[in-house]
Amino acid sequence: MHEATSLLWPEGPYAAERRPFGHPQRLLTAISLLWADDGDRAVPLGYGSVFIPVHRTKSLLVDPDTIHFGYRALVAETP
Repeated sequence: MHEATSLLWPEGPYAAERRPFGHPQRLLTAISLLWADDGDRAVPLGYGSVFIPVHRTKSLLVDPDTIHFGYRALVAETP
């Protein structure tokens, strides 16, 4: 598997579990799966996930200057 990420600790977005007094993060998460047909079954080849921090009560104008997100993707090197 080949991994690409912008997160320092991909198992916990933004290292929330590693901060001793951190506040819980509200994250909007999108996940995408890449499947291949292996004849009689579907085989996962990769996945990608994106984590966007959101505020509970405020709206956010989404443009290149205001949106910051973390990502993680895994892809099989050979099917």
